[in-house]
Formats: sequence, C-alpha cells, structure tokens
Amino acid sequence: MEIAIVVAVVLVLAAVQVRRRGSRLQRADDPRAHLAEGDARGAANDG
Repeated sequence: MEIAIVVAVVLVLAAVQVRRRGSRLQRADDPRAHLAEGDARGAANDG
C-alpha cells in the first residue's frame, strides 16, 4: 500500500507542475510566447 501512496503523490506533484508550466506559457510577458508568435508569423509570410 505504501508504494501506491508514493506513486499517487508523485503523479499529483507532476500534474501541478504541468499546470504551472502551461499557465506560465500562456502569459503575454513570456519571451518564449513572443518567439513562438514571431515564428508563426514568419512561416505564414514565407508560404
């Protein structure tokens, strides 16, 4: 049973980290978001 509890805790912590990363990427002040937008615009202009 202890192994199952440890696995559950690890999964919950991983899910929280993924949520934090996702919300961080959605912010407009994130330089990576600006870079992705620029790349998308450049690809649209090229083709």
